[in-house]
Amino acid sequence: ACILEATILGSRHPDKPSHPRLRRLQFLILVLPTLGFLLFLASYLPGMHAPQTTRGWTIAQRLLTEPRILIDYLQLLSIPRSVSTGLYNDGYLASSSLIQPWGTLPALIAILVLPALAIWQRRRFPALSCAVLFYFGGHLLESSVVPLELYFEHRNYIPALLLFWPLARALCKWQIPGSYRVSIAAAMLCLFANTTHQRAVLWGQPGQLAALWANQNPRSARAQVTAAMFETRSGDPGAALNRLGPLWLRNPSDLQIAFNYVDAECAWRGLPADSVQRVSIALRTAEVGVHLVNGWFMRAIDAAAAGQCEGLTLPVVRHWLAAALENPKISDPNVRGQDIEPLLAEIEIRDGNPTLALMHFDQALEAFTTPDVAARQASILAANGFYGEALAHLDSY
Repeated sequence: ACILEATILGSRHPDKPSHPRLRRLQFLILVLPTLGFLLFLASYLPGMHAPQTTRGWTIAQRLLTEPRILIDYLQLLSIPRSVSTGLYNDGYLASSSLIQPWGTLPALIAILVLPALAIWQRRRFPALSCAVLFYFGGHLLESSVVPLELYFEHRNYIPALLLFWPLARALCKWQIPGSYRVSIAAAMLCLFANTTHQRAVLWGQPGQLAALWANQNPRSARAQVTAAMFETRSGDPGAALNRLGPLWLRNPSDLQIAFNYVDAECAWRGLPADSVQRVSIALRTAEVGVHLVNGWFMRAIDAAAAGQCEGLTLPVVRHWLAAALENPKISDPNVRGQDIEPLLAEIEIRDGNPTLALMHFDQALEAFTTPDVAARQASILAANGFYGEALAHLDSY
């Protein structure tokens, strides 16, 4: 709102002084909230060199990296294309200095010079200045010091809102015959419509899209895992193993790679003993991806109980859970209560031990005491015929 007021709205009557009451209102409604927002961002700066527990970079490195990313975003917006880097950018290389990688310093200069020029020329070119400042202002939150992931294309949605408005104005004011202007505008719309259609067709084929993104993002574990999941589901687990095997060797603690490798092995020829031990090591040492544990283990327990995978048994799952509890990030009381105790209860239910299952469910409920958790766990006990334990669990709640 400050940017709009300083450019296109403030340019309507440049020679007419604002009423003092209006200036006070602007200060109250626009300036004060903006200052509060900037102070919020500044609160991250004292720890800018501290390691981020869930990231592979510091805030200082993020500030060096984001200029390159903003220039990449502008390139994506300005050059029509049907394919981009997509959703998987966890392999984006963070800048470690002004010259490593080499594009860091030029990108930093560009994102300093462009807003400075826009401010300088805001009276002469208000629409263009507004679009440029709106773009960079829109990226202040998600592309500065807040430790989100480095790169996501959807962050452009709001910042790019006005970016093509100056182009439309220039086309309308171009001193050429009107029929030429209409033809150029129609050609541009057809080009954009065609690229949008091509992208929509590609997004309608998720398996092909996953393979394409995996080829485009070889450093992204997520992209490779997603492509491997589609290969496993389409009946080609061998290709998934070939894709994930080298990745797992390079990243032995990456749970998303480990879990999907096991899924592919189960779909191919069964689970060998060495994979059981490698998963145990990953569970003991993983620092990221622990949020995947609960959902994957639930599927593993079901598969083990049903005998769907040779080599995957309930004792193996118990062994993995014991390994997970050696990981400080998983053995934390809250994480253990919410994620691990329900899994232990599920195993005891499969083994026909309702008393132990009730004990684990009670411990889980103590960590996360809500009516829906109590009802869901009681219904699991009742569905397996353990009605007394189900009532006792509800009594505990």
